[in-house]
Amino acid sequence: MSESNVKHLISWEDWSDSEILDLLDFAIHVKKNRVNYAGHMSGRSLAMLFQKTSTRTRVSFEVAMTEMGGHGIYLDWMASNFQLSDIDLEARYLSRNVSVIMARLKKHEDLLTMRNGSQVPLINGCDNMFHPCQSLADIMTIALDKPEIPLNQIQLTYIGVHNNVVNSLIGITSALGIRLTLVTPIAEKENIHSQTVERAKAKGTLSWEENLKKRFKTQTTSTRTLGWIWNFLMILPMQIKRNKEWNL
Repeated sequence: MSESNVKHLISWEDWSDSEILDLLDFAIHVKKNRVNYAGHMSGRSLAMLFQKTSTRTRVSFEVAMTEMGGHGIYLDWMASNFQLSDIDLEARYLSRNVSVIMARLKKHEDLLTMRNGSQVPLINGCDNMFHPCQSLADIMTIALDKPEIPLNQIQLTYIGVHNNVVNSLIGITSALGIRLTLVTPIAEKENIHSQTVERAKAKGTLSWEENLKKRFKTQTTSTRTLGWIWNFLMILPMQIKRNKEWNL
């Protein structure tokens, strides 16, 4: 397979709507038929490169490779030559030895550089701009929990910081026709991907709500939060005044 034909998962911007739907359908199929895929990755290796800390990403990828008969290789950025050599050169060498690479990096630009050097599929395990695997897992969970509801009738509300997870949620929901409402009083503006936002707005799948109480009076299929720790911080005394300013 030539490098130009390699399919990477850096963000949903590089995938068509039909490709994203096919991936979701296949992921659900594999989950429901795990025994049938026990040897699907036999003889193949996954390199897992971590520049950022991780619990869920590493465990989920490594367990998945093991259950499907493959081998997961953990690489610590600081304990490898990625911190010393050119990223694209290291990615090129690594890709000659493994079947697929998953990288969890601090900078989106570094992931793009890795993509340019890799001869095998590169999966974004999280960077400062996107977290496609997390968003796929979110939508997959909703689809499995609400199988009676067609994707284009799902209404998802996200509460939290506008960050890399939100960028990927916007991308995947717009591709699948899921209506997404954001309640994001805090925004990491440097990490907002304007192209993703504009594409979703053009499709009519994305909206914002400043008043949290008003949002919960309307119908929503599922609510996704950044985390309960964030919600706890929002009710601390020092945060109450800000909450009122944000209509929370």
